Amino acid sequence: MLNNAIISNEKVTQSQALEWCQQFLGGIWSTISIDEMILERVPGGLSNYLYSCSLPKHIETQNSEPRKVLLRIYGEAHRQHRATLLIDSVVCTLLSERKLGPRVYGIFPDGRLEEFVEAESLLASEIRDENISRQIATVLGELHQIDMPLVKEPIWLFNTIERYVLETTSTMNKLRTNEDRQIFQEIQSMCNFTQEFEQL
Repeated sequence: MLNNAIISNEKVTQSQALEWCQQFLGGIWSTISIDEMILERVPGGLSNYLYSCSLPKHIETQNSEPRKVLLRIYGEAHRQHRATLLIDSVVCTLLSERKLGPRVYGIFPDGRLEEFVEAESLLASEIRDENISRQIATVLGELHQIDMPLVKEPIWLFNTIERYVLETTSTMNKLRTNEDRQIFQEIQSMCNFTQEFEQL
């Protein structure tokens, strides 16, 4: 069953979502029809498209299989940087295995299937709360101490900055209004991005 929130220009179809669920979850998921699976858009994805895939209430699950999963479809920013996708998948899988992140049920070229965690995003006022910020910092500190099979040099930040600096030259052509182009030129006149980056 397709929720009304899903519109024609979405990044995933009902049949694609069901196919991934059937391939990676098996069990009762492999027996349901396209009309039985409930697909809904989940708000809040910054660089990915997020959906929930769930079983209707009348269908019983088998063993410990989930009733609801998160379907993450990679956005354009991720698709352009396949190396980042690989690292992201490795990190998520390792965190999942160590029970430090949502369980990963499946990884495929367009995205992955994950445990659906029922939670609410923090409000800006909550993030500014010292106690909450301290808790977040503690958990992040613990995560950063985990031994991962990743490059140990801090190259990601510099590679990202370099990519954005190189893209600034083509950005001007993509701006649609004269006002946007004027603002962009003013910003460029205040700072030579290439020179600033070379001095880092």
